[in-house]
This record gives sequence, structure tokens and C-alpha cells, in this order.
Amino acid sequence: MLKLKEKGSKYFIEEEGKALMTVKAENSIISLTGSNPLNDQAMRYIASTGYVIFLDYPAKGILQRLHKMKIDRIVGQEIGTPLTDILDHRQITYEQAYDIRILCEENESPESVSEKVIVALKVLEEDQGYVSTRQDKNSVNTQERTSLGEILLQGLAPDGGLYVPALQIPILSKGEWSRLVNIGYRDRALRIMERLMNPCDLHPSKLRIFLERAYNSETFDNEKIFPVRHLQDNQFLLELFHGPTASFKDAALQLMPQMFVDALRNNEPLNNSSRSEK
Repeated sequence: MLKLKEKGSKYFIEEEGKALMTVKAENSIISLTGSNPLNDQAMRYIASTGYVIFLDYPAKGILQRLHKMKIDRIVGQEIGTPLTDILDHRQITYEQAYDIRILCEENESPESVSEKVIVALKVLEEDQGYVSTRQDKNSVNTQERTSLGEILLQGLAPDGGLYVPALQIPILSKGEWSRLVNIGYRDRALRIMERLMNPCDLHPSKLRIFLERAYNSETFDNEKIFPVRHLQDNQFLLELFHGPTASFKDAALQLMPQMFVDALRNNEPLNNSSRSEK
């Protein structure tokens, strides 16, 4: 029998994926290995069984833990390839395979991360969609959930109010905000917006595509999209004129039409049924 290192990482990932697809569990949490998402077929299977939660932990923290455990090589890493490169590659893979992201702080404890997972699942379970700003939130009908697609197509609420999440708008901690400082505008927008949206309404993988289409170097003449300029002392200026119309409206109107078209497509069967009845 050949040793695993002689067969290589590809063999390990394939065999690990086969084992994962034999797992059958209900009302359970399955904790995946770091290399499980590298097997597309296995991840599609897992995704079909429930929600996939991505523990987005800082690479620096992962490297520190690996060093503490005296691990200098992980699955998928070829000889001579730095660990940082492998973690970057894995991050790209993880970004395509989750329903819910848990934004972990630097050096955050396992207990704190676990609590975030519980809260995220509870929010998803209790999600009541959106309500009007003119509506008493205590009188929300929990039997009728208003989805993101519905409010996009309606615009204003029937009572003339604006739609806002029925549940409390999530609050990011200082540690979570710090994770957003050194990333690009699209990635920052994704991490904030996915906290405000039910993945069943608009999945993060689709939202990522919309953001990439809306905010890029072909549409905006500044790579930072909406750069912040330092004036003097503690005074800063946010520039909102780098879009195609040189207007602040580009901030919303480069993204909104894509979400609107998606909502229309998702409601086509219902719309066609209504037309046929008339």
C-alpha cells in the first residue's frame, strides 16, 4: 500500500470527498476540514443537506495556530509553496461554497465563534423579511414574510413607507470592522450586505457577481471606487463622483438594476400565471 505522501494531495482530497458523501445526519452540525471545500462534488452534497457556514478567520490567526501546533504543511501544498499562498487559494474556494459567513475577529475564541454561529442560525430561523418604516414592528404578521425580491419589485410599501429589515439591523463589533479595513470596496460591500440579506432571498455567491459587475475599473475611474481623501487633521472627504455619470447616485444605481432584474426573473412564473388568469 502506497503512503499518502506518495499519492499526493489530489488523491487525499478525492478520498476525503468520498467519505464525506457517505455522511447522513439530521439536526446536526457537521464540522468540515479545511480541505473539504476543495472537493466540488462533496460540497454540493453537503450544501444539499442544509446550510453551509463559513468561519472566515484571519489568515494571520490560522498561521499562528499552525505554528503553535508545529504544522508546517497542509493538504494542497506542494513542496516550496508558502503556506500563505495555500491559504489565499483556499479563501477563494471557501468564498464560493457558503450560505452564511461568520466574520471572525483576530484571536477570537472558539466559544465566541460558536456563539456567533448560534446567533446567525437563530436570525435565519426567525427572519420575518421586511416591514414598512410606518408599520408597528410589534404588529408584524409572522405568517407572511416579505422577501427581498418582493420589496425590490414593490418599491415603496403600500402605506408609503420605506422597507427595512423586520429584525434588528445587525451591528458589527470593532474587531469585525477592523477585518474590513484592508480589503477592496467590493469585498467590503459583500460582507456588509450579506449580513442584511437572507441567503434564500439573494445568495452570497450571486451577490458577489452583482458587485463585481457594478463596481469595477471599467465602470469607475478609480480602483478604490469611492476613495476617501485626507484633508487635514481628522477631516476626510468621501469622493462619490468616479462612476459613469460622475454622480453620487452611481453608488446605488450600478447595483440596484441587477438585483431588480434578478427579482423579476425569480417572479416570472408568478407573473405569467397572473397574466394567463386575466
